[in-house]
Amino acid sequence: MTEFELGRFPSLFVRVKGSNSRIREYRALVDPAYEYCIVPKGDAYVFGHPEVAFQHETVGPPNARTLMTAGGFSKTVVFEVEAVEIGGLSFEKVEFAAIDLPQEVGFEAVIGQSLLKHAVINLDWKKRLLGLTKAS
Repeated sequence: MTEFELGRFPSLFVRVKGSNSRIREYRALVDPAYEYCIVPKGDAYVFGHPEVAFQHETVGPPNARTLMTAGGFSKTVVFEVEAVEIGGLSFEKVEFAAIDLPQEVGFEAVIGQSLLKHAVINLDWKKRLLGLTKAS
């Protein structure tokens, strides 16, 4: 089990490798209630998904979705990245949604169910630790 100290919110340092091998690093909020992991729209473009620019059209790209977010419903593009690294753990073929989070939240990325369904999480609020293990 890899353990991480909890700050005010459960967050992790993650490295995301797009399907085109481009890499971005984030301090990401861990949110098991959210269906997908999230990266900013500009980074989805960098990861090789130019369709993010057309997600708001009436007939968008085939990977366009309407998702519920904290701000209501949002149109987005869902795509797969090659890998996500968290500590010494690596998760392959993880789905992400392209959403620009409000700056006030303090995070650019979210780790949601599309990754967490492949992991076991242990939150110890008393010790302020988040434990993460790759599910077998």
